[in-house]
Amino acid sequence: MTVDGGDRSSIAEQLIEGSLESHDAVISYQVIQEFLSVVLTKFKVPLPVEQVRRYMATVFREMNIVHSSLGLFSEAIDIRFRHRISWYDSLIVAAASEARLPSFSAKICNTARK
Repeated sequence: MTVDGGDRSSIAEQLIEGSLESHDAVISYQVIQEFLSVVLTKFKVPLPVEQVRRYMATVFREMNIVHSSLGLFSEAIDIRFRHRISWYDSLIVAAASEARLPSFSAKICNTARK
């Protein structure tokens, strides 16, 4: 069974909402960068800068942020080759692992391989 983009989006929304409600939300620096790149440059109509700033000040401010580090990159390299997933997915799994979210890491690996 494969998970298409729409299903992934729905799963992501549920995970984010649940984490924000329980005040244990974690996000990687990489995911924030990608979000900003998409909403500012890849949408047909980019989000207004003030709306992006509001989102950062409300949603991202409530999250624990996992920053890039040499240790994170090293772990991502191991994950990439162990689970045969993309580099960017391996960075997210490594960040989840660093944030001590092993069940989330496993879900990402299983979804990314499909």
